[in-house]
Amino acid sequence: MAAKSIYQSKQWKKLPFHSRADLIPVIEKVRPGGQIDITTPKMIKGELDSRRKNLEYCLNETGLLYQECNVDYFVTYDPLLLDQLFSRKLKTGEFLGYPECCIKHFEKSCQEYLKYKKTPPAIDYWQKAGKALQEGVYNKILDYILHIPCSINCKETINLASNIKVALEFNDIEVLNYLRKWNRSKIKKMIKN
Repeated sequence: MAAKSIYQSKQWKKLPFHSRADLIPVIEKVRPGGQIDITTPKMIKGELDSRRKNLEYCLNETGLLYQECNVDYFVTYDPLLLDQLFSRKLKTGEFLGYPECCIKHFEKSCQEYLKYKKTPPAIDYWQKAGKALQEGVYNKILDYILHIPCSINCKETINLASNIKVALEFNDIEVLNYLRKWNRSKIKKMIKN
């Protein structure tokens, strides 16, 4: 089955939106790899096995390679990347195709949070995005991010988000709308706090 028709399959439609959002950019080669989480907070008994089968069906149909680790699936079209990731020669952020500046910023921010109890990097980003939204300077393409950017003006993130948006828009409009709403909900939550 071609990648384009997998998006119409019943197996694909049964995957959670967040799993599909992470998977499409890998299938469409926007990102080199993905970390696919098939769990949701309100899963019913036996649902995990069904989701595994649906995901593995989609992965096999698209020719993506994968390795399961706990409940996450690390997927890619490049076998070398899986080897490098699991032999720790490649950082997870690099495997996922995140900009180097964002990877470094996230690592540094996590260390500062742990050492000095500063604001965690995700909260810090969402607060800045909320402020930008209130001031009318928020770039709407950031509604399509899959990582925590180093800044709201990161050019590499904006390019990546733009490519993700195109891939989602062309292949799964439900997921496009889901990702936009999910990211905006995080921003709006920070505005309220």
